[in-house]
Amino acid sequence: MDNKPDARTTSTGQQPGHNFSTPGNLILFIIGQAKKSAVFLLYCALLAVLCSSVVAQSGSENSFPLLVYAASLALGYMLFYRLLCRQGQAQAPHEEQPGAGFTPRSDRLADGLLVACTGFIVLHFAYLGQVPVVTAILSNDYYDIMRIRQGVFFEAPALFRYPPNILLKSVLPFLMLYYCAAGRQKRFWVTVALATFYGLAMLNKMFVVILYAPLVLYLLFKRRFLVAGVIALIPVGALALLVFVQNPHIRPEFWTPRNLATASGKPLVIEAPTVLAALAAKKQAESPTYPAFKFMETIYLRIFVVPGQVVSVWFSNIPERLPFANGCGYRVVAALRGCEFQFYPALVHDVENPILVAEGIHGTMTAASFMEDYANFGVRGLVLGGALLALLLALIARLFGGNWRWALIFNLIPIAMMMELPLSTVLLTGGWASTLLLYHLFRGNLPGHWGLGAARPQAGQPAVKAEPTWAGGLATWRTP
Repeated sequence: MDNKPDARTTSTGQQPGHNFSTPGNLILFIIGQAKKSAVFLLYCALLAVLCSSVVAQSGSENSFPLLVYAASLALGYMLFYRLLCRQGQAQAPHEEQPGAGFTPRSDRLADGLLVACTGFIVLHFAYLGQVPVVTAILSNDYYDIMRIRQGVFFEAPALFRYPPNILLKSVLPFLMLYYCAAGRQKRFWVTVALATFYGLAMLNKMFVVILYAPLVLYLLFKRRFLVAGVIALIPVGALALLVFVQNPHIRPEFWTPRNLATASGKPLVIEAPTVLAALAAKKQAESPTYPAFKFMETIYLRIFVVPGQVVSVWFSNIPERLPFANGCGYRVVAALRGCEFQFYPALVHDVENPILVAEGIHGTMTAASFMEDYANFGVRGLVLGGALLALLLALIARLFGGNWRWALIFNLIPIAMMMELPLSTVLLTGGWASTLLLYHLFRGNLPGHWGLGAARPQAGQPAVKAEPTWAGGLATWRTP
């Protein structure tokens, strides 16, 4: 029996018999394992940023529960990674292994998904009886605009509450990426137009960012830096538009004169009804460019400041003002136990926003995924939450194997959403599970070659003719 190790797997650290006799071999092993754990390392980086924000907002009083969660996550991942990934490493795909190429079958499947998305969007607008962003553009009243946004999801049945999230966070971003990588120019731009309009119509800034993040990251990995920058201008412009739509008091004068901006029919006075508005109001006097770059400042606060402040707010209210739910904060557990479901994002929001509640406006203040576990069981919940997430991340490491670029492309947004949403929400309505399913269905057609040249066809596969690139090299127009 020949026990000679495979050269390819040894170089990436995937062969059971490792040779650490030289520093170079050890470095190659570490790099190989880091690639397979790319999603876990990404989460750790974002968690570190979140924890630093929490400490900046509330000091060291919440450091202990954060350290408990981090320790549970790290130890759990090392255990599950060893059990799952080491057993399946021989079958793990190599990072540079090309797929079978784009086929008529994969195109038909993608086209079918696009048609289904279009039909649902039309049906959704028909149910609403309006395009929310258009109605909000025509309104000058701050609270009326908030009610329009609230009515999109909070007052909708399940059919029009959950599928839009899956479409905008999973299916449409995947189709944009697929058509770009496949070089299907017309279908790509149709999908871009449809997805951008639908994301804007829902009056949610998160949607327009999520739509483009996988595509921009893919272009960066392909070293299409200029095109990635141009594409990134679309969500930036959409974010700027939504900031002005939702805040009539900062709109340009030609759109809404400042004296016509109202709140419940009264002249609008900034009352800082939310955490974000309070921070923005504080910065108003300090920023000489306000409101010209207000939307940029809002985006910065939304990403780097608000998540940490919200976690601090949850810690300050639980259990002092809102007792631990002991399992009733999980919808499934509450149904099994027969207790009333405690939806903590809404409970914390109402405690922190009495002005909005008095106006009849209810909302949610969602925090990082582990805070749902803390709200249910305290520090014990953090240990459980860290272990469960560690198991999921180990399973993802096994699914993607050495394809770390695709792993980051398809898991960047779900991991980022974990900084603000519970794990169950990210998996289901956040579209993480559907994205992993789409990757599983299409991964045989996705390219494994990341160079600037065309990938070599597999043995037995017909050569693919490379035509001139379109949109400055956005993708290669490929025809059989």
